[in-house]
Amino acid sequence: MKSHLHYIFPVIAFAFLEFNACEDEESATNEPAFDKVEQADTLNARRNSASPVGVQPKPRSKSNGKTGNIVFQQAAQNTRVSHAIREENQRRLKILNAPISFRTESGRALDKHQFYLSAQVQAPLSPHGDPLSATCVQIEGNYAFVSWHWNRGKSDYYGALEIYNLSDPEVPKLQSSLTASNIDFNHLYADIDDRGNGKVYAVGSENAQAGELTSPAYFGEFPVKNCRFQNEVTGREDLKSYSGNCVIKHSGDLYAVSGHSKGALTKLNLKTGKVDNVFQSDGLKYLAANDKFIITLKQGRPQSQLAVYNSKNPDFKKPLRTISVGEITPRNGKNTVYIDGEFAYISTGKLGMKVYDLLTSSATPFYTYNTLLPGAANGVAADEEYIYIANGSSGLHVLHKKGLLLAGNFSSNGSANFVTANNNYVIVANGKGGLTILRKEKKNA
Repeated sequence: MKSHLHYIFPVIAFAFLEFNACEDEESATNEPAFDKVEQADTLNARRNSASPVGVQPKPRSKSNGKTGNIVFQQAAQNTRVSHAIREENQRRLKILNAPISFRTESGRALDKHQFYLSAQVQAPLSPHGDPLSATCVQIEGNYAFVSWHWNRGKSDYYGALEIYNLSDPEVPKLQSSLTASNIDFNHLYADIDDRGNGKVYAVGSENAQAGELTSPAYFGEFPVKNCRFQNEVTGREDLKSYSGNCVIKHSGDLYAVSGHSKGALTKLNLKTGKVDNVFQSDGLKYLAANDKFIITLKQGRPQSQLAVYNSKNPDFKKPLRTISVGEITPRNGKNTVYIDGEFAYISTGKLGMKVYDLLTSSATPFYTYNTLLPGAANGVAADEEYIYIANGSSGLHVLHKKGLLLAGNFSSNGSANFVTANNNYVIVANGKGGLTILRKEKKNA
């Protein structure tokens, strides 16, 4: 594939970008209590569901604020790939395989499935001994791809990308790890075939001053073979503004959003390698797509906004409709969007998880989930049976899709900042608390 990404040789000693997250992810857990749950009819009773594409990020200013295209300079940056994972890294995985019960005082308990806590994963450490924060997880087949960043000071950059082998559901393993000095990773997309070959694309923030660069927002490409990172050519491209927040693949192209001030929606055509800034805008936080729609989430004050485009032939100058989704707080918090058929689930922080009908422009949510427990709705995902909400200090909240009744919550270390669900796995990114790997199994009749 011909690409306009800049390339670096070799990868054994080379580094990239930084992720733009909460100023302090863990502080998002100390939020005011939520209101009670609003009940509503089931979404599936109205429309069929579909699979989503897309995931989460956050903004922060870590540079001189300059933006624009740059030529990569191989400065004092380092990325290191570990194929034979060291024993101390494997010790970060605590294998548990224990059945769990979701805590709930009302709602409807799980009746068809049993969830198991397969493993808890401790966060990798920065060179200074600080735990990194888990920012994004994607499950592809029997593998989970995870991004991490160093959430300390504004001048501190360090990140990691990791691949976990889930082929034995009772014994997850860390298979491959890549660390990057001078880069924080906020979000990733794994474009991997059935043989475990392909590329991982990641966005975040780069220490622009260390590399004498002009734009800290970063977009990188990492080759993968047999589900292991390779010590080969690695590509990078600059994005607008301070931080790359989200990247997805849609209709054969990559789309990324960066922000929050003077950010942009950027498209990379994988056939031609051409990079286009589709449009520039403040507050762009997240992207999601399915076979019907592609949407962008833009944070604003006091109104944040969903822009809805046709999936097959999007005209980004003329959205099909825009939907006002109210305030999203905190401003630098974790917020994601999940498309399920013709509905969008949005994590709006202190104001809970909201569901919007993408066939209308109504600013009134079809459904809102709030809780009296502490925390903030930082991330959301779903499968055929359940909706999963990463709710800060109160952990993972689970709703029945049918009837939208609460099944309960489960908490572990750290702040639940991101969640993904696929192939009967549910993985929660708990910031500095690492990862929680759950699996879902049908109960015996």
